[in-house]
Amino acid sequence: MVRKQTELPEAVTIAIASLRDGEKSKVGDAHDLLQDAVLGRQGCLRTDKPQPVDWAEAAWDEFITLMAHDNNHARSIAGQVLSNLAQSVPPETALRDLDKVSAATRDQMFVTARHVLQSMWKFGLGTKEVRRALVAEFADLFRISGTEKNPTLRRFDIVTGLRALFDETGDDSLLQTARDLISLEDDPTYRKKYSGVWRDLIDR
Repeated sequence: MVRKQTELPEAVTIAIASLRDGEKSKVGDAHDLLQDAVLGRQGCLRTDKPQPVDWAEAAWDEFITLMAHDNNHARSIAGQVLSNLAQSVPPETALRDLDKVSAATRDQMFVTARHVLQSMWKFGLGTKEVRRALVAEFADLFRISGTEKNPTLRRFDIVTGLRALFDETGDDSLLQTARDLISLEDDPTYRKKYSGVWRDLIDR
């Protein structure tokens, strides 16, 4: 795991400045720059596996601050990038701020909240300690989702995030967690939908 702190790449510095500006086209450009910076290619900040980077600590607090931006797209990108960088910062940093990223999954703009939730599984790519904390946070979010907007979409995203993390880590405890959470769903239609994410494993 990369832990050494280095200066920010120019593209990341430009992206942060563009996000701070908040102008629509600049925020879009920042999104493209950050795809290359954290994924090493164009791709999806929510679902694609990030590459380890040596500048994560230098950028971390900048993106924490950006999660309070007036522009909801900027907030969304900041939360997604933090999830991508979590494996590259010291575990104490990821653990310290996991709850801040989790809080963003309740953003007043549902699309922002959902995009952050869909990316949060990447916190689990770091140490086992951070993974355990993430899974506990996911479990809490799943249980309280009945009081949140669009609860079935939130639950589906959590189950999908657990599956993505399982596919990357092979951690069998994630399968059991998914089973336990899916069993909490009272509606058989949605229980079947969530189980479908694990169709090849859930019945073994």
